[in-house]
Amino acid sequence: RKELLLYFKDSDMIAYSGLFFYLPLLLALISKIFMAMDLNKRGLSYVQVAILLITLLITLSSNSNIAKIYSKEGGAFKLGRTYPVKNGLLITSKLFLPSLLGTVSIIASYIIISMMRKDLMAENLILGLGILFIYLGHLLYSASLDFTNPQSSFGDVSFLSNNENRSIIFAFAISALFSLLFYFFSNDPLIWIKSIQMTASFKLALFGLLFFALNVYLYSERIKYVYTRGERL
Repeated sequence: RKELLLYFKDSDMIAYSGLFFYLPLLLALISKIFMAMDLNKRGLSYVQVAILLITLLITLSSNSNIAKIYSKEGGAFKLGRTYPVKNGLLITSKLFLPSLLGTVSIIASYIIISMMRKDLMAENLILGLGILFIYLGHLLYSASLDFTNPQSSFGDVSFLSNNENRSIIFAFAISALFSLLFYFFSNDPLIWIKSIQMTASFKLALFGLLFFALNVYLYSERIKYVYTRGERL
């Protein structure tokens, strides 16, 4: 209940919520525009890469708000480490609402896109799953930036030392990387499942799952470090 109240009192998190509320409508509009074009298979591949890149840039860059979620509490966050609660519960509880909102929004977006292109329904649903894994992995990365290095609102911070900037830079980097990978997957003639497009979506989902699993591991290790040593990484 406390986290719910804090969430809706935070103007940045309200903006974060608004972005994910409109995401399905935005992606549906973009998909509708592209669908109006007469595209061959290569053109369709470019469109899917473009929609993937747009989705990743929007969802991942929004996690810059997560990269300051603990610093906003100031001394209260450091005091919270001394509470007799299981390691990481207090830290992770702040991520429940943002991650739930992002998850519902991404799933809804790709269900809508799949309904618009029923000939590629399975491919788009698997692609949406991959995007969800990437989003959640980046959310955990952004959160760990902040709780391992909480920043004060006083004093100057260099560009690369700012947690929000580091989150955004990483968001752009992995958005470009995963989009490039998906482009190559879409042009790889080796078929694993049903078709080239299905295989490409499956490969992206697999890489997304690996990215998420890696960040879950790093996130849990950083929580252990913070609670056992009480120091910054």
